[in-house]
Amino acid sequence: MPAVGFIHAEDLIKLLDEELKELRQAGEDEGIALKKLPIIARTFSSDECVSKLLPYVKELAESLEDEPQLHLAEAIEGMAPVFGAANCSQLMTPLKTVCENAETVVRSQAVKSCEAIAKLLVSSDSPEFLGIFNELRAKEASQFSKMSACGMLPSAYIVASTSGKAEIKAALGELSSDEAPMVRAAALAAVGDLAAVVDKSLVGTDLLPVFSTLAAEAQEAVLENAIPAAVKLATALEFSDACKDFMKALAKPPADRSVKIRVDKAKHIVAMSKALGRETADLVIPDIVTQLISDFDWEVRLQISQNLANLVPHLSPNIATETFIPSIQANFDDSQVKVREALTEAVVKLVPQNLPGNANNLLCQLIDKALEDESQLVRGAAISGLGPAIDALGPDMVSSRFFPVILALFRNKGSQWRVRQALVEILPNLASSMGRDVFEKQLNTVVTDSLTDPVFSVRQASWAAASNLCSALGDEWAGSIVLPEMNAILAKETQYLYRISVICACQAIAKSRTGMRDTVIPIIAKLLSEDAISNVKLAAARALYELKQDGITHQEGQSALSSNATSKDTDVAYYCSLATTA
Repeated sequence: MPAVGFIHAEDLIKLLDEELKELRQAGEDEGIALKKLPIIARTFSSDECVSKLLPYVKELAESLEDEPQLHLAEAIEGMAPVFGAANCSQLMTPLKTVCENAETVVRSQAVKSCEAIAKLLVSSDSPEFLGIFNELRAKEASQFSKMSACGMLPSAYIVASTSGKAEIKAALGELSSDEAPMVRAAALAAVGDLAAVVDKSLVGTDLLPVFSTLAAEAQEAVLENAIPAAVKLATALEFSDACKDFMKALAKPPADRSVKIRVDKAKHIVAMSKALGRETADLVIPDIVTQLISDFDWEVRLQISQNLANLVPHLSPNIATETFIPSIQANFDDSQVKVREALTEAVVKLVPQNLPGNANNLLCQLIDKALEDESQLVRGAAISGLGPAIDALGPDMVSSRFFPVILALFRNKGSQWRVRQALVEILPNLASSMGRDVFEKQLNTVVTDSLTDPVFSVRQASWAAASNLCSALGDEWAGSIVLPEMNAILAKETQYLYRISVICACQAIAKSRTGMRDTVIPIIAKLLSEDAISNVKLAAARALYELKQDGITHQEGQSALSSNATSKDTDVAYYCSLATTA
């Protein structure tokens, strides 16, 4: 009998059972204890799992309810590889009990665990797996069992042999005509999942007819699964012409009462457009967008706003100018901050797409409005997406429309940290667009100020910005502006985090600018050798080590690494030793 420490593996089951009883009596979550089952399984051989652990798992499946059953299903998923391909199908018996649970989330996890077992049983025609599947789909079985059977259809198809796959197709036909709407809804969802596992030739002959019948139903509960299933079918068919007919039936202006259906239309509208083809999509998609973007439910408005920019390439360019931009303008004052943020992100992403007509002027008006929004999130979204937009608009448009507002935000010391981070990230774009003279007059201090920002994310953004600015403005600019400011920070700042920030900026510059290495690497080396704070020395040692990993070395850096390889600080010594022995 295998033993773990001084405890026999078999005794671990008893200890787990006692722990579960104590948690149950105390009314506490049993999930923490149930997560130990896969660990216990690893202390047994595959055959011992069947003889000793499986009976206990079966008992648990019968005695547990709802959330504990969910955790048991998760544990079974983790135990399947330990049981191995020869024995994992035995776990289907306790999973059957979980599959009969009335709670959707519990059944979903049970089906997921069945999928994990199926992957170990590919084309094995396992009698245990298929037997449980047939029991769950039987006519006399409960609605919940049949819904689980629908979820298991793709797994059963994988497990079935070539001859057995016909039975799985027959099972789909039976479940799709069940009298219970929720079973038919689950069958419709399964059609989409089956499309990923059946032969492509069968998608049109075997799955599309079932889909068409179910998608034509009046039952809202069934229709709620139609759009995701249609997208999966279209993906399996590689968005060929065969998709147009069934997608066109779904791509109509949303008059649905179901929020889920409208959310699904908004979520999958890009795939729907792709399946329809540009000519058909141009006719039907604009009306859908117009209605969804002004939907009374904010989640629908949010979802369509997030997809607008990705939708444009699948339609004729004039659609965005004539339909999308007016719709955005009409809804840009949405009461929900998240929706305004998503609309702003869409606007800045549309600018680089070079839309026809007066599109860019209209989009710039919306960006102006977003930059003055009361929400920091909306202003941050406008700024963070401005980089590519600045490159597309050119210096004249940037200087006349955005630069004064951006400059004011830079100078506003009370701005929210996400806004400051976004501003730092677009500095290289501004430098490339406005030129060195304007940048030096207005924005030089922003670079160095961001290196000592109190928020880490802003400092982190400044490291990449410093490197990219060196590329945009040249090494001479960096040598005359950035490096003196860095040395000033090191001379006056007592906060060690800011010295680490300088190290990281120097490392970023050294990686990208060959001509700057003789200047920035000695700064890192000096901090490694002379700084009194261990965290600073560690950051310097790690930076020099990582530079060496990239093939970048310097005499002063190597000397500092060698002299600190025997440092009393073990972390510093570790990186120095790694760098000197690599």
